[in-house]
Amino acid sequence: MSNQTEKKITKIAWSLINKGALSVFLYGSRVIGDALANSDWELGVIFEDTKYVQRSKLAALAPEGISIYPFKLSDITNADPETPFIKSVWMNEIIRTAKTIAGQDIVSTIPAPEITKEDLAKDIAFHKARALDAMLAKRHEHEELAKNLFVKSCLFGLRDLILQKGGDFPTSYKEISENAEKYLPEEYKKLSSLALSVRNGEAELTLDLTFKNIGLFTEVIEFES
Repeated sequence: MSNQTEKKITKIAWSLINKGALSVFLYGSRVIGDALANSDWELGVIFEDTKYVQRSKLAALAPEGISIYPFKLSDITNADPETPFIKSVWMNEIIRTAKTIAGQDIVSTIPAPEITKEDLAKDIAFHKARALDAMLAKRHEHEELAKNLFVKSCLFGLRDLILQKGGDFPTSYKEISENAEKYLPEEYKKLSSLALSVRNGEAELTLDLTFKNIGLFTEVIEFES
């Protein structure tokens, strides 16, 4: 993080605290170490339930490239946040990686919730749907959308595979890729590293790769469910 960016984010964080927030934390690719040059900075903001502020009302505080997501204190501490993702999986990532930058350090005190077999099954279904969307986006030449959906579905699907096998929760894309290979049949061993190469602009996303990604779910990841 450059000094200029750090000052900008710190200023926004403390302005949120001054507006009644209890805690502001940085999360996502920027804190995990997976960020690309154009990746957003994601700020989580925790409010007391009675002082909760809707995301739309915080948007004016966030310049381009910075996203602000508010949470109620009771929701976040009970591992029940408003999120489109599987809550136990999302909370495990937040608890392991988020960095408090203003106010109370709340997220690091929350016990990591159990990720059940049912949670994993739901997460696999979610990312398989994204894999299908990646194929459709590629077919219709929506290149950036296709790349994003391919990379996230592949690597987060592999994270589910690692968890099904009893492995520790991996947080970065690189960690997922390195840990998943030992669980993959020969036909799929190179897919995780290819996903990283596609994300970094070092390899082209082909339609065949999107089909291979769907096969990863139907032939390997779902097989373990």
